[in-house]
Formats: sequence, C-alpha cells, structure tokens
Amino acid sequence: MFVSPRGNAVAYFIDDPNNIDDGLYVLDLSVGMTGRIVPTNSLIQRGIVNTPAWSPDGQRLALALESGYSLDIFAFDLASSAWGALVRDGSYNFWPAWSPDGRYLAFVSDREMCPSWIPGEPNACNPDEIETPTGGHVYVLETGTGQITRLSDEWTYEPPYWINNRLLGFATGDRFDLLNPSRSLWVATLAD
Repeated sequence: MFVSPRGNAVAYFIDDPNNIDDGLYVLDLSVGMTGRIVPTNSLIQRGIVNTPAWSPDGQRLALALESGYSLDIFAFDLASSAWGALVRDGSYNFWPAWSPDGRYLAFVSDREMCPSWIPGEPNACNPDEIETPTGGHVYVLETGTGQITRLSDEWTYEPPYWINNRLLGFATGDRFDLLNPSRSLWVATLAD
C-alpha cells in the first residue's frame, strides 16, 4: 500500500492468482471510491521495481510504466482520473520522487548512455548489443516549467531521496559487490 502524504488516498497493488483483477488501484478516501488505474500483474517494469510516488498534496501519483520500447514516468490525477506524461522520451526513466513542496520530481534515467531504445530512432540502442539498464544518472524535472536537469555524473542503482525542498540525496557505487563494496552518498542542492 502507498498512502498519500495528506491521507486522502491510498494506492495499492493486487496480484490476482487468476490474473483477472491484477493491477494498481487507487482508493480516494474523500469520496470513498476505488478503481483500477493500471491493469498489470507486477510493479516491475522492464526489470526495474517501480513503486508509485504520491505528490505532497496527495493529488497526483507518479509511476514509471512501459511505453513501447522505453520506460517513462506518468502521473495519475486523482481529481480527473486522467493520466498525463511527466517524463517521456525513448530512454528508461524510473524511480520518481516528488520534492516535499511538489516543485520538483527527481528520477533516474539512462538517457546519457542510451538516448532511445526505440528501433529506427537516431542513436537508438540495440537490446541485443547493450544490456538493459538497472540504474542511471539522477535528473530533476521542474514541474512548473517542464525543464529537466541532470544532477549527477555518477551512476546510481537506487532511487533518490529528498532531504528537504532543495536537498536531494542519492547513493552511488556497486551495491552487489559484497567482496569489494564501494559506496558513496551524494547530496545535491537545487537553486531557488
């Protein structure tokens, strides 16, 4: 279950053994109605676990979803029950995280390594030649302008976390190398 920060809604996942009611659902507690918003049998998209992220006001739910060959971030609007693209290009974009004031959406993307996974597009990556990503660089979308800024030169294998409205933390290094662990914690400051 994923409870909105205001407590006005809950997103929850149902894994139906009969594959009839599988999906991500939202319960709007202000009106007492629930409905499936994504018919899927898993929150794993393209091999990456993606959990939904509520906006601070509890009105939008961001989620990375497969869209053709890529992985893009969409937002479900609770009031209108409509989806809209937040980050959509041909690359893998995942692990959305809203800033506490809702001004920014941090996410991870492989767009520097692979501008597109869509066959036939310029600079498209071939999944037969390149391993699909399990991490990427940290980016921030300014929700009011749509401007996307890359925050890191370092590759991360886990979601970024907001410390406050302008400080974003993320870890780098190989989390699977148990014999030679190499991890670093980074903090990025966003300008006002």
